Amino acid sequence: MKNRVLALVAAVVPSLGSAAVVTPVSFTGPGQGECGTYCYSDSLLPNWTELLDGVVALTSYNSALTSSLAPWVGYQGQTILNWTFTFDQHYVFDRVEVVFDNANGGVSAPSLVSVVSNAGTTSAVGRADGMATFAGGPQVVTVDLNNVYDDSLAMSVDPYMSESWMWTFLSEITFYTNDEPLPAVPVPASLPMLAGAGLALAALRRRRA
Repeated sequence: MKNRVLALVAAVVPSLGSAAVVTPVSFTGPGQGECGTYCYSDSLLPNWTELLDGVVALTSYNSALTSSLAPWVGYQGQTILNWTFTFDQHYVFDRVEVVFDNANGGVSAPSLVSVVSNAGTTSAVGRADGMATFAGGPQVVTVDLNNVYDDSLAMSVDPYMSESWMWTFLSEITFYTNDEPLPAVPVPASLPMLAGAGLALAALRRRRA
């Protein structure tokens, strides 16, 4: 009997959920990329969504220079890059993953990536936190958001060094949530079942006593 009661309790307790990807409904940012010998601009017209299309580069930017759909967007110079992403509703955010090129030769992953919520919560990762030095290709940088609950996030990317010739290349920005949006008044549908299971377990203990 006790085992059946405990099994019932386990069955009706909802899981915390696994990470799911959520895409912003709009964003503002530093433009659609820049040109050097080639143009490294966001090519997915009309909404400039290359950085949010789910396509992650598997090779360095210079392996796809002749492709008009190369999954890299490049920015040159010492300016800090800033984006603001707006979502359709509040989510419990687990992390942000950003794919940078780290090809050396004037192309490097940044020195710092930081994400700020509307509520002012700041999360950041930098080279001192284990971000690789020149690795010769795409590199995923993960910023843990520690379950911040919000509908808008701002992201800043600091270039590796303050030089006009330094390039920062991004392939993809992915937002992960821990679960579904929280309800305004959280009343689990399984609450009556939990109460009944608890009463049954208490009654079993009284009989054994």
